[in-house]
Order: sequence, then structure tokens, then C-alpha cells
Amino acid sequence: MVFTGGVEARTYYLSKKAQKDFQVKVISSSSKKIPATFLSVFTRTYYLIYSFFKALKNDFDLIEASNFVSYLPAFLVAKLKQKPTIAWIPDVLGKDWFQFGKFVGLSGFILEKISLRLNWDHIIALSHSTKDKLIKTGIDQSKITVVHGGIEPEEFKIKKPQKFSQFTIICIARLVRTKRIKDLITAFSNLKPGILKNANLIIIGQGPLEAELIQLAKQLKISDKIKFQKNLTRQQLIHTLYRSHLFCLPSTVEGFGLVTIEAMAANLPVVIADIPTNQEITHQGQGTLFFKPNNSTDLTQKLEKIIKNKNLYQQKQQQGITLAKSYSWDKIYKQTKKVYQKFI
Repeated sequence: MVFTGGVEARTYYLSKKAQKDFQVKVISSSSKKIPATFLSVFTRTYYLIYSFFKALKNDFDLIEASNFVSYLPAFLVAKLKQKPTIAWIPDVLGKDWFQFGKFVGLSGFILEKISLRLNWDHIIALSHSTKDKLIKTGIDQSKITVVHGGIEPEEFKIKKPQKFSQFTIICIARLVRTKRIKDLITAFSNLKPGILKNANLIIIGQGPLEAELIQLAKQLKISDKIKFQKNLTRQQLIHTLYRSHLFCLPSTVEGFGLVTIEAMAANLPVVIADIPTNQEITHQGQGTLFFKPNNSTDLTQKLEKIIKNKNLYQQKQQQGITLAKSYSWDKIYKQTKKVYQKFI
């Protein structure tokens, strides 16, 4: 129960729930890390080939591809076996691929372009924002169904642990450029001295920017205020969320932002970038303060605002708790199952 991201979490929870209705097989990488480095292009290429032959050896009635590396092999195997194929697409990155570097970016950009031109039987989009992007690429909207992400409510029915002694901001994200963790560290360092003195920042995640972000904290002389963690189990992750006071995800590229809803389920108000996806999943700002994307100064101001204003804090906290209840994996599975049944 150590997830590397929302795609992996969704695959786990939905495959578990689908077992009551279907025989389910999951083909995945055995790697516990998902780097976005030069060498990762070769490991992903190996997995693309491996998963093709693995799927070819299996019998199935329907196959779903759930990320950009699996789209091509899943589609080809389905066509060879004359079986229906569904693509689950969390987001369309387009030129944002190049934030991962020229080589990685170009590889992802080309693979995504190819994948979106394939004649899928149907596509499940993670959000209406993703659906809009898919339509702009030329995909018929009648082939797209929007199914959001969810949470497992039982995981959050725990004995509430004691809060950290100092006001703690928590961020959960892969340490890659699209998540804009640098903006959060910079914004945190610029908090007014009286607030910064009594505040800490926890960053949970791993990725190629880890060393760079640790160095940035040292340069800003706030290393003692920032704690980097990774490979937390679900229990540890949820426990840490409950102990924290505020969640912040500065990312400007999100298909849904599952951790935002998880933070709300743990009774935390959130500060996130004002992008279409975040507007959608929070129902235009429930439980949320928005900041201007890529603007660490505005992020600092929003953090200070919710830290100082207790009434605003409690209002957003209650809104978030209510909003999180509308997202559950049971509900998401039922919606996904309806799509599957159209093609079986």
C-alpha cells in the first residue's frame, strides 16, 4: 500500500472492487520508482514491449490501458485478438511534456500523440478538463465518458491523532517540475517571520528533483523547517495528513489531483493553483483557497491568509469535509463498470 501516484491508486482500488463482478488481471511494472530521467525512457520502452507480449499470452474479454506507456501495447493486443479496448486517460500533457526535459519530453510527447490517434472503442477521462483537451485533439466526444477519482472512506475512519505542535503545511506529490514544488518552498520561505517561526513544511514524494529541492531549502536557510519523506504506507500517509494543519499542492498540471480530496477527507483545508481541473473537482473552490499558478508571491499571501484567519480556516475545513464525501471508489467503480458493460 505504497502508491507512487493517483494512477496506481486508481488501478488498485478499482481492480479490487471489480473482482466481485469480473475476473481481473493487472499487468504492471514491478518498479517501486517512476523516475522521469533519460534512462527511464529505456526502461519504459522495455516495459512497453514486455507488457505487449504479456497481454498477448492472456485471454480477456476487454482490456483497459491506464497510462501513456500502456496505451500502445494494449491497443495492439486488443486488435490482434479482436477484443474491445478502453483507454483511461488522466490528462493530456501536450507541450507540458517538455517540462521533463528534451529527451524525456519528446518521447512522451510523441507517444501521447500516437496514442490519441488510435481508434479506441471508448475513452474514460478523469475530468471534464481532460475531456475538453481530448476533444481539442479531434476525438469524438460521444466516445468519451468522464469518471472522477475517489477515496476509500473507511481508510479515514481512524482515531484522530494529535496535531503537530507547530502549524504544519503538507504537500504530497512527485518531485518533478510540473508539480512546482520549488514554488511552494520559495513561498514558504517568504512567510512573515512571526508565522514562519511557528510553521513547518512536510513534502512527501520522490522524483528526480529531490536533491535540487533539498539544496534549495538549504540556500533559503529553512532546512530545519522542511522535512522530506517518501515511501509512506497508506496508514502512515493518512496519519501524517491528520496530524498536519493545511494541505498545499502547487502543481499546474493535473488531471484530477486525488491527494487534494484525500487531504479534505483528513479534515484539512487546501491551497491549490487556480487551474480548470482544480476548479472542477472542488466545485469552484469548496474547501479551497486558490492562488495564481506559477506565482510564489501570491501563494505566500494565500498561505498567510488562511493561517491567520481562523474563521476562514474553519469554513474551508468544513467545506472540504463535505466535498470529500461526494468522492468514493465505490461510486467511481459503479460508473466505470457501466462503461465496461457496454462493450462486453
